[in-house]
Amino acid sequence: MSDNRQQIASAAPARPKRPQLVATRGREDLRLFLHLIATFVHRVDNARRELYFGDLALASVAGTIALQSIDPKMRDTAFRDKFSDLRSIIGVQGQHPVNALSIAEATGVPRETVRRKLKILLQKGVIIEQSRGLYVIKPGFAQSPQHIAVIEQAVRDAIQLLNDCLRVGLVNLSQDPADA
Repeated sequence: MSDNRQQIASAAPARPKRPQLVATRGREDLRLFLHLIATFVHRVDNARRELYFGDLALASVAGTIALQSIDPKMRDTAFRDKFSDLRSIIGVQGQHPVNALSIAEATGVPRETVRRKLKILLQKGVIIEQSRGLYVIKPGFAQSPQHIAVIEQAVRDAIQLLNDCLRVGLVNLSQDPADA
């Protein structure tokens, strides 16, 4: 390393080490790990199905719109800080609209099926068409008490998954990022 690079490297403040989960065992535990993950996914899917009129494909389309419409902005610290609380409503202008093709590609749901699901989501007031063929989540939709309850339960389920993995020894908490 050149002297200049060494000076820059030594002048930069050291990043504090953050604990990380690391796998403690290998393939012999794949079934147990899969069981815990599948249980979590099953719980979340059941809740999503309930929110979206019994239709998991409809939930998948709506979820993809929700994720893709804010994904680029979630990389921005100021945006994340402003909207990390789910009670903060992201308006239409705060979302990047998505089309049927990008939804189909992200979900694996055929484009014609996606188009049918989009019509249902529009009728149910879940999404709005920002411009021809471009969709965003209707501002305020995710703030309904039913959605907040499902999301809070999903967070509890995710924490349970992580704690179960710790409890049975599938992962440990490490202070050394080199362990990851």
